[in-house]
Amino acid sequence: MNLYLLKRLDDVDYDEYDSIVVAASNRGAARNTRPKYGHWTSGGCWEDDCDGSCEEGIRLSVTCIGRTDLPAGVVHESFCAG
Repeated sequence: MNLYLLKRLDDVDYDEYDSIVVAASNRGAARNTRPKYGHWTSGGCWEDDCDGSCEEGIRLSVTCIGRTDLPAGVVHESFCAG
């Protein structure tokens, strides 16, 4: 498994995630991994998933930062509590 840092490129407000680290087999799988509560913001969705029903798109950078023996999934989350 690879470790990927998914980091928001847009403005982050209170009660939103600004980044997560995930274990995934590839970049696409990493990008499809969601934070603990399923969304980056209380009403938003990911830019790639936005079908017009969401309030806002979330722009992310996805960077491979290493390798791990951990199972696929979220390893660490950074949440900006308000």
